[in-house]
Amino acid sequence: MEYNSLQSDIRLVKTSKEDAIKIIKQFERKWIYVKLIVNKVDNYSLQDYVVNYNKFKIAYVNEDSYSRLLFVYGIEDEDRLIISIDEIVQTEKSNTEDEVLLVLKNEKIMTHICIKSFVPNKERLIHDLLNMNQNLIITEGKTDWKHLKAAFKKFNSDGLYNDLEFKFLEYDGSLADSNDRLKNKKIGGADTLNTICQYNALFYNEKLRIFVFDSDKENINKLYKTEQSYQYLGNNVYVVILPLPKFRQNTPAISIENYYTDDEIKIKDKNDKRLYLSNEFNFNKDDEKTGNKIYSLKAKEDMPNLIIDDEVYINYRGLEIANKDELKNLIKEGKLKKAYTLSKNEFADNILNEVVPFNSFSKNNFKLFFGVIEEIFKIKAQTALDEELGLIFKKEIQKDVEIECYKEHQDLHLNIRFSAEIIKELRNNGLKTNTIYTKDNKIIIAQAISIEKEIVLSEINISIDILNFILKKADNSNNRVYLNTFNRYNDYVCSFELFQGDNGYIAFNHLLKQLKQYSIHSSK
Repeated sequence: MEYNSLQSDIRLVKTSKEDAIKIIKQFERKWIYVKLIVNKVDNYSLQDYVVNYNKFKIAYVNEDSYSRLLFVYGIEDEDRLIISIDEIVQTEKSNTEDEVLLVLKNEKIMTHICIKSFVPNKERLIHDLLNMNQNLIITEGKTDWKHLKAAFKKFNSDGLYNDLEFKFLEYDGSLADSNDRLKNKKIGGADTLNTICQYNALFYNEKLRIFVFDSDKENINKLYKTEQSYQYLGNNVYVVILPLPKFRQNTPAISIENYYTDDEIKIKDKNDKRLYLSNEFNFNKDDEKTGNKIYSLKAKEDMPNLIIDDEVYINYRGLEIANKDELKNLIKEGKLKKAYTLSKNEFADNILNEVVPFNSFSKNNFKLFFGVIEEIFKIKAQTALDEELGLIFKKEIQKDVEIECYKEHQDLHLNIRFSAEIIKELRNNGLKTNTIYTKDNKIIIAQAISIEKEIVLSEINISIDILNFILKKADNSNNRVYLNTFNRYNDYVCSFELFQGDNGYIAFNHLLKQLKQYSIHSSK
């Protein structure tokens, strides 16, 4: 049979086998709809057909040149397609390349395999989230994850954040577009994501679920905005509001694109298309390059950072336009020329795919976001450690002095700020010559630098809590003392364990002798 000689589907156009396989490979990490029709061939007629339908998310596609098989594997083990490349006799595709039809034929069987990309509804996405056994970052819009993924790739190549293990939920289209109820109510991406977020928080998640929102929605900001830019909802679910770069502090309503400079946002692609900012539009301003006034009904005076990627018009006739009502009428009458704009999705794809000149954009502001993610991972690690050790409670007995009580031991933490010089001296010394003694009704913990010099690390007020810890430490070395150092900017630097082994036993038993003047009511 001659290749591509069959009647084609009226919705599709014939294409090469190589092109069809290339399109299928582009479906990786996306959901697909599969329709499989199997016919028995008898005397050049088709009989006894079987039809099967399925939907699944592709994990990866592999073309094996040795076996001449195309493997399409889903996230779940039972979701897979194995296609004999040599049996393909016709290939067709849609004009938008979101659908491929493969026709396979052997001696007795003809098979039609239709593979089409689709956006799952909210319920299927929730199922995907709840059952994905890895740390996951879920963004508000279909382009947000692309910007974050591009920045993360750049940082990894620079040796940053390589210890953070997570995946982005990579999806196309709006979270609400495939759900008729949400679509009819015109619920936006932020509100849809919030619905999914709240639902996720109801169930235990073994791995982190981090939901990321822009900072341009007042209702979302009221719910979740905090000084540290994240909020914990329980069950390993966190919400992150995009932290503000310094140059956006005066205009805090931002979306992910506002992590780039205004000049970068307005860069043109090879087709002379670009994004626009709301602050470019008013009724008295000329476009700097064309000399024609530009207008958009989407522009908002109170949101200068708003990204506008369509409905931009050029007043090439020099008409007088005093307000939005007049603008609406002129647009309706067709008296303004519509500008060619770059969509936010095209902008994001150009950055993700490192297209010139978008590959030169600075990613530095994205460190603000990944710094927050790094902090969440530290909290997760500490929580896991606390659970493993059986943490019962933490108690701050005075400023910068904290006791952690576990099932079988206690830890005393001294959180102290030092200059860089002192931290360096402590590191060089190794903190092996620690001393602890009483003075003026306080417990003094110091580090001996020489016979005549010491650095006082902490002065602890005598209380039942500290006396109880001293008793436990003198009795069992599993009760530990940690010095956690911070610089003058309050950034964590490093930690040291003090009074280890026999030295700790001797020092704390000697301290007990000095404390005979105090009544100790707590038992060991």
